[in-house]
Amino acid sequence: MKLAQKQTLKSIAELLGCRHVGRDDFPVEGFNEIHVVRPGDIVFVDHPKYYDKALNSQATIVLINKEVACPDGKALLISDDPFRDFNRLKDHFRPFKTADKMIAESAKIGEGTRIQPGCFIGNDAKRAIARAIELDPTNPAGTFYDAVGLAQAGANEQAYNRLLTRLDEVDGFAPWMETFVAEANRIGAALGRAPISLSDYAPVMSGNSPSPTAADVEAASQMDDVDRDAFIRSMVERLATRLEAEPDDIDGWMRLGRAYRVLGETDLALNAYSRAKELLVPVSSEDPRQSVISQSLEELQSGQ
Repeated sequence: MKLAQKQTLKSIAELLGCRHVGRDDFPVEGFNEIHVVRPGDIVFVDHPKYYDKALNSQATIVLINKEVACPDGKALLISDDPFRDFNRLKDHFRPFKTADKMIAESAKIGEGTRIQPGCFIGNDAKRAIARAIELDPTNPAGTFYDAVGLAQAGANEQAYNRLLTRLDEVDGFAPWMETFVAEANRIGAALGRAPISLSDYAPVMSGNSPSPTAADVEAASQMDDVDRDAFIRSMVERLATRLEAEPDDIDGWMRLGRAYRVLGETDLALNAYSRAKELLVPVSSEDPRQSVISQSLEELQSGQ
């Protein structure tokens, strides 16, 4: 979240009632989860396992439960409960607004939507998404939910173009791109568009398990069914081996789950998606990967 008005390290420390390491006037421009932080943001960490990741992230202020060496150009907020204080920041700068109706007057309900008894639909979702994009246009979450809203309103063409435009803006690979590609293909199917691929936008993937080269694809096209299956399985095994060495790669586990699903290995697919789900526990519930993983697990468990 980007703050409407820039704060200082001292003012935030006083708000939280905690100590700080750094200049009193050190600028604070926002706060975010680890996967979407940028310079000027506060990020929180409360486990030694993740200290280095937080301290070396793009965030320039680290809300932490132990005083450690502060990296150059950064500042620390020392708290006995960083998670609690991070939520206090949310409550202070973006306070909860109580609803007075089960379905807000401003709600946009898509045609054919079935609303079950007791369902709550909040207010100003569209305005909130627009504000999120305005405050932080680099955060893909706003664009994603804007596209979902457009599709729900029947503007599939506009939604599809929003997703592809955002993908075009990226130089290289980013974890959220897989979710964008999946949603674009879902909307594109209704428009009669050919499926797009992550490799169209990020030909070089992270890690030590690269995507198939042109030579790999050509070789696979010349194989019989048995050899082709063995070829595909060898690539999946390379990814699985890498993830054993790099078990914190959420998107890698999602790719492995999809690969096992294509191969019909349901138990292995369930395990891979479950590993991804476990890694997402400390991440924002608004992360679009949450819904992708949950849907995949439900479909696998139901035999779809």
